[in-house]
Amino acid sequence: MKLSVTVQRRGAKEEFAVYPVGDKDFQTLPMPDPLVISETKDAVRILTMNRADKRNALDTSLTVALIAAMEAAEADAGINVVTVSGAGSAFCAGADLKEFGDPDDPGHEERAALYARLYDFIPQMTKPVIAAANGFALGGGCALLLSCDMAIAAPDASFGYPEIRYGMVGRGVLPPLVRAVGAKPAFDLLASGRRIDAAEALRLGLVSRIAPDGALDEFVQDIAAEMAAYPPDAVAATKKHLLTVADMNLADGLDYVCTRIKI
Repeated sequence: MKLSVTVQRRGAKEEFAVYPVGDKDFQTLPMPDPLVISETKDAVRILTMNRADKRNALDTSLTVALIAAMEAAEADAGINVVTVSGAGSAFCAGADLKEFGDPDDPGHEERAALYARLYDFIPQMTKPVIAAANGFALGGGCALLLSCDMAIAAPDASFGYPEIRYGMVGRGVLPPLVRAVGAKPAFDLLASGRRIDAAEALRLGLVSRIAPDGALDEFVQDIAAEMAAYPPDAVAATKKHLLTVADMNLADGLDYVCTRIKI
């Protein structure tokens, strides 16, 4: 089924919703519930996944809406930093198993490619993206978190890769997880299916910092505001070159920074 993203402004907020496009003109349908809520504070774009009743599990519609919201932030010259969080009690419960649980489903590969597009797009953005992890981030939710440039955890947040418990291999989570923590810690998380707390996530490198208790949103927005005040070209170049040298050995990385960075 084809989907169409619509954006509706409500005061200072923009709401990203998704319509099914079929024989019936989607413009005659009632406005669906917004899946991503977008707010702007100075040069910071604040995105909230709004599927709280499903713990913000990534179904096709939410993924399409989140990509559209990220694309809109990237295209806005007035935005220097993006933050992303989850409404309710969780950051993101990962892929929605109602859509993704059957590998023989004809749409399985298409949905996998859509998730990969989300995880690949965020690192390619010129603007840094900061994840605010409340509650839990599981499976594809961890992959979303790792695709961001920074991840800030609430003290009671938890993280894990439960795919093995369902007889599944978390294909989309493998590359970002191995890149972030290394092969042995990654195998431990993937093969055990265990959850870890924020302190262990910080030690492993899944998250960048832990916010003070009860102050996740304020803590993240303070970091975002400070970063947004810096020269945006320097921030964008730092992101680009850091991701480039991350895949190089030391000698090649030093040669790259000495010959390619002009700012």
